[in-house]
Amino acid sequence: PVSLPQRDPTQPNMRRIPVGSGLISGTVTIADTGQPVRNARVSLNGTTRPPEGAAGGATAPVTTIGRGGVPIQMTTGVAMGTMSFSRSVLTDAQGQFSFPRLPAGQFSLNASRNQFLPVSYGQRRPNGQGTSIQLADGQQMKATLQMLRGAVITGTVIGPEGDPQPYAQIRAWRYAMTNGFKRLQQTGGGSTDDRGMYRLSGLQPGPYLVSATPSSSELMSERTMADSNAVERAIVSGLREYLAEVSVGLPETVLRMALAAA
Repeated sequence: PVSLPQRDPTQPNMRRIPVGSGLISGTVTIADTGQPVRNARVSLNGTTRPPEGAAGGATAPVTTIGRGGVPIQMTTGVAMGTMSFSRSVLTDAQGQFSFPRLPAGQFSLNASRNQFLPVSYGQRRPNGQGTSIQLADGQQMKATLQMLRGAVITGTVIGPEGDPQPYAQIRAWRYAMTNGFKRLQQTGGGSTDDRGMYRLSGLQPGPYLVSATPSSSELMSERTMADSNAVERAIVSGLREYLAEVSVGLPETVLRMALAAA
């Protein structure tokens, strides 16, 4: 077996990237219109394997300098062995992407972009399971990824007296099956603005429950006022008891006037 050279401890960590002669390319489009999605991030992740029948004589690795001065070593043939693999690109104005010089292996292909739901190759429904790609050495493959726009929930939070509630915490909940049981799980969140309005975006399609919690400052203010009111009630209550004691024998009208003033 061919062993990889040992890393020099005085040099920056080296990133090894396996390469080959395969290719995965394609287009990212909007599911309902077919229009291309520009600047979508397309990621390819998986595990590489040596070409079938390869034995010895692997080409020498090629080393280049990447971002931040980190060396990048591209290995081919049996020198790369079985390795974890990760590459990502952005789509162009036509929504196209390409991963050239791919080694043989098993990969997952995913795309993401703001305002859209993440999608995986082979996915049949939102948040569903994708399909792995088995790529042979030298194989060229085309793939199309269709993205759905994320759902949006908007609204306004109103307090008990009908006033908008600024900076309240908003949470979106939906039921999901977990270990055979239907449970309510949080799937999104945010806060209201200074007008008490909120907007939750990037949601999966389906029914939701929305909850609102007053901001910490609002809760603190309410608690402070509750404590202050309790103190005032205690003071007034004690004063009334005192007036009742010192007014013994006085006309009832005098006691009523004193209590009203308290």
